[in-house]
Amino acid sequence: MICRASMRTVPQASILLAASALALVLPVGASAAVTAMSAPVSAVVSGSKLAPIAQRQDQVVVLQRGSAVPYSGVVLENTLAGVLMEVRGKDKRFKAEEVLRVEFHQVPPLYNEARGLLRAGLAAQAATAFLSAADDSDASDAVRASAQLRAVESLLGAGAQDDQAFDRAADLAATFAASQADNREVPHARLLEARALRLAGRSGDAAAKYAAVFGEADGDQTTDGYGLVVCYEAGLGAALSHLDAGDADAARQAFNKLDADLTGVLAGLDDDDPRAGRLSAIGDRASLSEGWVLLAGDKATQAKSYFQNQLDAAPDDKPILASLARLGVALSAQAAGQQRDAQLAFAETSATAVPDDDLVASAMLGLAETTLELGDPNARSTARALLEEILSRYAATPSLRSANQALANL
Repeated sequence: MICRASMRTVPQASILLAASALALVLPVGASAAVTAMSAPVSAVVSGSKLAPIAQRQDQVVVLQRGSAVPYSGVVLENTLAGVLMEVRGKDKRFKAEEVLRVEFHQVPPLYNEARGLLRAGLAAQAATAFLSAADDSDASDAVRASAQLRAVESLLGAGAQDDQAFDRAADLAATFAASQADNREVPHARLLEARALRLAGRSGDAAAKYAAVFGEADGDQTTDGYGLVVCYEAGLGAALSHLDAGDADAARQAFNKLDADLTGVLAGLDDDDPRAGRLSAIGDRASLSEGWVLLAGDKATQAKSYFQNQLDAAPDDKPILASLARLGVALSAQAAGQQRDAQLAFAETSATAVPDDDLVASAMLGLAETTLELGDPNARSTARALLEEILSRYAATPSLRSANQALANL
């Protein structure tokens, strides 16, 4: 295949960027806009890590009778078995499967400083501050573990400025999973490790890590502490990572297993089961797998026809399917050398308001490439603006590496 940097045909890496739009976006803080990172942590972090702990109470949000119910107190344990919280002087336990999220506020000052840095777009400094908070002996074990994992999430937003950030994130996530083996967030940490490996271009390793998490599910049964949604998200990630690695056959097998297992799980869930919606969304995103496999197999014409049919049939209540199908049309047209058709489809896709950073970034990257290829007026400045936006707003997506390379070639 021709290198993506040549911008003449869509190479394997470009084709697989389209498939990356299928992935569920881990809504971590790292996907926020990342701005200049010139200030050292010492210049922006104030207060000793041994300063008194903040007095605001921790919060645990649990699912009870279909509703999210918050509890305030002090988190004492956060394990795969569940969360132990002191509420008004009494211990209260929540099962892991009913916990929606845990928010720590009984934290060292550096933990809060790290949060502020992340909100300011200083992801690399935030990661350093979180790691310092993780070493604070005055903090609880649960808080130190949380700070360690927040450092991983922060590094996923630092890739535009630090080309080693994704590898560091993967290593930290692996360390967390090994050293905090009983922590309730181990499944999430393992997903973050796989995601970081994928963003670093280590697709084969990512596929293996995702597959291992998917293996924690057997139909509708999972290992203690592992929810169905986490496991089936990992199944989708494994299939996409196989496509990233250029192994269409392995991707097809992974998609087929995901579809078969997920169909059985959904059939056994009640309509009002809170997991049904998210599992259905995973199935929807995997439903275009035939097109991605065709595209990865250099069958652009067939892929374009497939995606166009899916776009025409996309239901109004599932706009993400229409956007994914349109992106498939764009990538297929680009692969077939139909640059103008591809450019128009990329433009329409990138302008669609869908909550999927991977999809939008992939469309913006394709739009930059086709604009350069067509030599439109102001093509270089237009492409540069698009690529720089990927770096600033979509740093935690698989498009980042190709956007960086394209910028270097301008």
